[in-house]
Amino acid sequence: MYDKKELGSLITRLREEKGIPSQKALADIADVAQSTVREIELGKSSPNMETLAKICDVFDLTVLEFFFMLQGPEDSLLIDKKTKKCCKQ
Repeated sequence: MYDKKELGSLITRLREEKGIPSQKALADIADVAQSTVREIELGKSSPNMETLAKICDVFDLTVLEFFFMLQGPEDSLLIDKKTKKCCKQ
């Protein structure tokens, strides 16, 4: 299981690293409600899989890659972008 605050913090960090200036901008690009992005980034709610997939698309990540990032480097896996297969690092 993951912590909602950690998930929200990761989305905020990815948004800022991608140069997306606001939650509204991310919401517009991902085609989700601004209030949804706000609640997720604040750690008040968890996204459903459809919403998470849309947000991950903005960051050029699969949902699987996102969850690996959420786990942290000690549990990180290598993912082959072509085959989508992974192996423990």
